Amino acid sequence: MKKLQKGFTLIELMIVIAIIGILAAIAIPAYGDYVARSQVSEAFVMMDGVKVGVAEECINTGTCVASITAANIPSFPTGKYASVTAISANGVITATMAGNPPTSALVAGATFTMTPTLNAASITWACVGAGFTGTGNYVPRSCT
Repeated sequence: MKKLQKGFTLIELMIVIAIIGILAAIAIPAYGDYVARSQVSEAFVMMDGVKVGVAEECINTGTCVASITAANIPSFPTGKYASVTAISANGVITATMAGNPPTSALVAGATFTMTPTLNAASITWACVGAGFTGTGNYVPRSCT
């Protein structure tokens, strides 16, 4: 009489564990970049809110503003990972990432700026980021 084997052999289980280990080694760094990009998006969402007031003032007066009162903004917005920290003389909006956890170490303390360019009847915005750790570019693709 023959015995039927049931279950997996040790070799088969070791192969499965090795495959899971390789997939995890690839996924963990990609997840870190994803977390950093999602946290940076909070800064750009807050800057978009301020951008409306600055753009309105630029179009109405023909020059961009240097204060939050001129742009009819009651205060600079602050979020969990970032906060808008300034509107400079030419309407340049600056946001700074928080420097402590839970902000990702890849973008902690980084700054992002949106610079307006006043055209005949519209405004175009240019985005720049600085202060990253590592080689990643965490500025959203929608920024030029």
